[in-house]
Amino acid sequence: RSVREVKEQADKLCLKTAIRTLSSGRLKGGTPFSFGHIYHILTNPIYAGRIRHKANVYPGQHPALIEPESWDALQDQLMGRSVSNRLGKERG
Repeated sequence: RSVREVKEQADKLCLKTAIRTLSSGRLKGGTPFSFGHIYHILTNPIYAGRIRHKANVYPGQHPALIEPESWDALQDQLMGRSVSNRLGKERG
């Protein structure tokens, strides 16, 4: 699947971002997930039991929510799509 397909599915399910109250008392969130939101979630190593600090990724002290091998495969797929898109190749 592509990020676009995940976004389309999230929209069909009417998934929204969490609503939170800012220190000013203003509410923020409750909006449909953007491509950026979804990409950030899909590339966050926390779900694979890892922690990102600056440019480095380290093993975390928490259990992985998905198998690290699956997360790594997803990163390879996303990176391949990203490179293909920059080179002007067809999206898939």
